[in-house]
Amino acid sequence: MTELSCSLRDLVTDESGATLVEYSVILMLVACFCLGAISLLGSRLSTFFSSVGSSVAGA
Repeated sequence: MTELSCSLRDLVTDESGATLVEYSVILMLVACFCLGAISLLGSRLSTFFSSVGSSVAGA
């Protein structure tokens, strides 16, 4: 029984996977930020390039 309790204690106190979880959360936040920026700027850039294309075609 003591071997089982020692194994469980070691499993609970082991923090080697914590860094992986933290980096995963940071990566997820960066990805969400990038997607938000692209969706926000995407329509503005589309409008800008359409107006530039119309100006070039009309010239």
